Amino acid sequence: MVLRLSGLFALDSFAGGFVVQSFAAYWFYLRFGVNPRHSVRSFLANVLAGISALLATRLAARFGLVRTMVFTHLPSNILLMLVR
Repeated sequence: MVLRLSGLFALDSFAGGFVVQSFAAYWFYLRFGVNPRHSVRSFLANVLAGISALLATRLAARFGLVRTMVFTHLPSNILLMLVR
């Protein structure tokens, strides 16, 4: 029973992520006129974020929690500053 419920919640969470992305892409289209093809970039960014979340535990175990946070957030923040 627990495995079935866990599977159901995992599927619901997975599908819910698609709904949020769709609404975000639609809002960017309405508000700023962004071409819907740019939502592919958002999808790829979220895939990379998921992969990095899986790798974060290994990095934290090897380098420590604070060092992992600092050295993984620095490139992210620099890239955010470069976005126009």
